[in-house]
Amino acid sequence: MKRKLIIALLFALLVTGIPGVALAKPSNGNGTEAVITEPVKFETTITVDKKGGKFDVGFVTLQFNNEWLPGGQYPMEFNVKVCVRDGEPGIEINPDVDAFTKPVLIKVKKYEGYLYDELTGKNIYVNIKSQVVTARHFSWYSLR
Repeated sequence: MKRKLIIALLFALLVTGIPGVALAKPSNGNGTEAVITEPVKFETTITVDKKGGKFDVGFVTLQFNNEWLPGGQYPMEFNVKVCVRDGEPGIEINPDVDAFTKPVLIKVKKYEGYLYDELTGKNIYVNIKSQVVTARHFSWYSLR
């Protein structure tokens, strides 16, 4: 009876482990891989006022402090996009702003998956580590 119970338990563990293997990073071998046809990118438009605030764009959070912009240029609208450029994942924020009175925190959560490479026109697999970027101006920030 113990032998049958152990075999049933091992079989159950094996069957429940198969979905985890199927969701793992795709192989570079000759096997078949899932084809993602839609571009995988995270993009939104945010409006930030004098009070600042937190804004989520996919796995990235932008945190603005109170009175973060010089000269009372509030409110300010930004287009935020998380994507890949020529094989390098990053976050692009437009329009560019030369300087802030208080830095903006860009908090990045760990991300493993596909992102759209705008130069090649393909989704590529990326592995981005958790990190915090202190931004003193806006442009393109590389995520590694």
